Amino acid sequence: MKTLLSVAVASIALGVMGAQQVGVTAITTTNKNTIVSVPFTALGGGATITAKELVKTQGLTAGTALYIFSGGTYTAWVLSSGNEWVATSTTYLNDQGESVTVPAAGAGQTLNPGDAIWLIRADTDATKTFYVYGTPWTPTAKTIVAGYNLVANPKQTAATPTVTNPVKGDQILVPNDGTPDVYIYRVNSKNVGAWRKNNTSVDLPTIGTGLGFWYISKGTGATTITWAE
Repeated sequence: MKTLLSVAVASIALGVMGAQQVGVTAITTTNKNTIVSVPFTALGGGATITAKELVKTQGLTAGTALYIFSGGTYTAWVLSSGNEWVATSTTYLNDQGESVTVPAAGAGQTLNPGDAIWLIRADTDATKTFYVYGTPWTPTAKTIVAGYNLVANPKQTAATPTVTNPVKGDQILVPNDGTPDVYIYRVNSKNVGAWRKNNTSVDLPTIGTGLGFWYISKGTGATTITWAE
């Protein structure tokens, strides 16, 4: 679950469908594995959105999979030959190397805006464009829980994460085509903390629209992330 690749967002369009404002993000990727942000709520109202409401099937191939990471486990959806997202069971190795099988989620499983999901393409095209859409949402602070958190930039432009109350040993893993970039929060003998990459103090990187990272938290829930353009 620690190996995720990057996603490039090609264009963004906001429109109006009747009285309903609709947000659409076109995502173009050359990677088989793609982190997808959840920058919208469901059309027609509500504070959340389902994976199959969020990700349009247009441009995707049957067998493409969506994974939701929540509560320390994955649930999965697969694009059927009938061009529909279908919930399915999934098996993966946990941090202890144990095989874990999770049954198919209910059709009503929802995502909160500001979350992220993992899409695995079934095709072999060099480049693929697909779309996420829903009702535009104003980004708020993301609360980080202990352990692994999948976090993505919810804004419609590149932005830099600001981490409030990080804990010594916290890590940010920014995926790419090879080894992820790793940022570790270190605290010195004077109790002054800083993010370090390759043992050098650095600022956190700017994250493109729709892109995300793993946040590995050593804390107990007081850490939050906001985004500055």
